[in-house]
Amino acid sequence: RVGSLWSARLPAAASGTAIALMAAWMGARWFGREFGVMAGLVTLTTYELYQYSTLAEDDIYLGLVCVACMAMFVRQLWPRADGALAKPRPLAIDLIAGRPMHTVLFFVLLGLTNLAKGPLVGAVPIIGTVGVYLLWTRDTRAMRHFAWLWGWVIFIALTLAWPLWAMKHYPDVVDNWRFDYLGQSATGDPAAAHAWDHPIWYYPAMMPLALAPWTWATIVGLIVAVHASVGGGVREKGSVYQFVACWAIVALLVLSLPARKHHQYLVPIMAPWAILSAIGLVQVGAWLKTRWPRVGAMQLATCVVVGVIIASGAIQIRLAGRDDRTAAELDLVAKVKVLVPPGEPVLINADLGSLGFFRVQYMVRHDQRLLHNLSYLLDPANDRPQWYVLTRSADQDYLARLGEVKLLAAAKVSPKDKTAGHNLALFEVKPKPGLRRVTPPANVSVLQAMGRAPGPWLDPGATAGETRGPAGEE
Repeated sequence: RVGSLWSARLPAAASGTAIALMAAWMGARWFGREFGVMAGLVTLTTYELYQYSTLAEDDIYLGLVCVACMAMFVRQLWPRADGALAKPRPLAIDLIAGRPMHTVLFFVLLGLTNLAKGPLVGAVPIIGTVGVYLLWTRDTRAMRHFAWLWGWVIFIALTLAWPLWAMKHYPDVVDNWRFDYLGQSATGDPAAAHAWDHPIWYYPAMMPLALAPWTWATIVGLIVAVHASVGGGVREKGSVYQFVACWAIVALLVLSLPARKHHQYLVPIMAPWAILSAIGLVQVGAWLKTRWPRVGAMQLATCVVVGVIIASGAIQIRLAGRDDRTAAELDLVAKVKVLVPPGEPVLINADLGSLGFFRVQYMVRHDQRLLHNLSYLLDPANDRPQWYVLTRSADQDYLARLGEVKLLAAAKVSPKDKTAGHNLALFEVKPKPGLRRVTPPANVSVLQAMGRAPGPWLDPGATAGETRGPAGEE
């Protein structure tokens, strides 16, 4: 049901679970069933994946498509069955000859990564990983297998489909891509385009937190994988260690190249790092077994994982959604339902500059209308004798210019909250008689719609209340 928490959270939770199951499947394919179970549990309990499996954000869906794509690659290389890869043929024929369904799915999923988030955000780390791995192992048969003309045609077609459609209907979407990919702002604030720029070591510095509570095990697993790949180690599993190390390290390095960075962009590459964590746990379990011979290494490591899951679940149940700000906003939402008369719409200011806005908009299960900014109250469509406006408490002065204002309710401000005036509030506004009405412009640019460029304003005086955060994000 629209407005219910389950309808917002369930797709993300299902995606996170699917990522963990695929990590478990790959782990079992490489090292056996018990290891696979552990790899899946570790993946699901890494902080970053766990966090975004509970949120309605698109990074978890990109992660699902990326991991599924890599699972198709793994399906064809391990174990290497006779019919898994194309048989050696003349190169010209090899380029266009048919491929198994898993190869087709690999290219389809590679293309679909561009529809799950921005163009190439998910595809480039995968292409980099596969390319480096095949060159490192000098696996010429696998190289020729994936050098498939029709597969790359599928990828290119899916990659271009969304940008071409978007440019046809919203030509200025190019400005938004320049903002994201090049840090250029044609019509917006140049500083905002660089508000999320971070140094090249940002992701390696964030990874220990993203992997918590398994950071220590990941370090052990990474050492084991690198040693097995370049220094000997477990030779019969060498190519597996090479691939996992490649997937984790190369994808991280590729993500680190652009200046614009967000920690949630790590979600699509959490699976290989979690598998490294599982490798580390098994190694630590094997060492502990030398101390307690009667305890199996895998069983001991599994007990540790299960213990962490129970503790994490207890913490989530006790604390999630109970921080001061969330509790205050949910309390305000409950009051909105009571204070706004039936049949009266709630006019929600979309110019809040906070990701919390989306949560409030979703939770207000009342007839609602979005205002591009508060000046859109002057739209002739808002012709009721009173308005019920949900916006920042600091916007009361501006609303007073439009009519008689009454504060009906406000979210309680935490003593720790230093952003005075940013707390949400519900106002009743009775427009002044003869208030000048202004017809909105026909078009709002993509950058303006995303809060990355100012305006359009129906009343220039509304800009005085502008308190948006960087690039319209929290």
